[in-house]
Amino acid sequence: MPLLRRIANEVGVVVDIRVRSNVGGHPRVVAEFELYQTLVRKGVMNAPDVLVIATDANCLGQKRRKEIQDVVKSQVWAHVVLACPDPHVERWYMADGDAFHEAVGSRPSLGKKKKCNRDEYKRRLVSAISKADQIAPLGGIEFATDIIANMNQYRAGKADASLKRLWQDLKTSLGSFA
Repeated sequence: MPLLRRIANEVGVVVDIRVRSNVGGHPRVVAEFELYQTLVRKGVMNAPDVLVIATDANCLGQKRRKEIQDVVKSQVWAHVVLACPDPHVERWYMADGDAFHEAVGSRPSLGKKKKCNRDEYKRRLVSAISKADQIAPLGGIEFATDIIANMNQYRAGKADASLKRLWQDLKTSLGSFA
């Protein structure tokens, strides 16, 4: 959400973020999105101007994006943005080492090659936070706003292509309302 708020501010639009679900893995994301989509189609709920669907790619990259795209009913949504961190969202927090250092006080290690082990980036994130004599009772998300505020789009995008894509997609979708 901090990235969504930052980009909205940059393009000059006001956003009202409403989280419909934020727990569970990919199968739950798909199931709850299908239910939400049905409720919107039936008029039980209103469609947002921009719908953001987020799920970790878990090293499945385009396959994971396609799984989501396959269930999106285009006639229901004007703007759909897929946020698919590849492999995991914790990597995004560390994509810009300078921003991370400014917010947390240490430099994270992304490594040269992406790791698919589910807990690898969680471990690296918590380790980088601990090196700065900080604690992460929420696993690092408590630093998200400060990291994003300091994040350089170019550096972060160069370090992580999935973050670069999200940044561009959000700018395009939100920019259409400016």
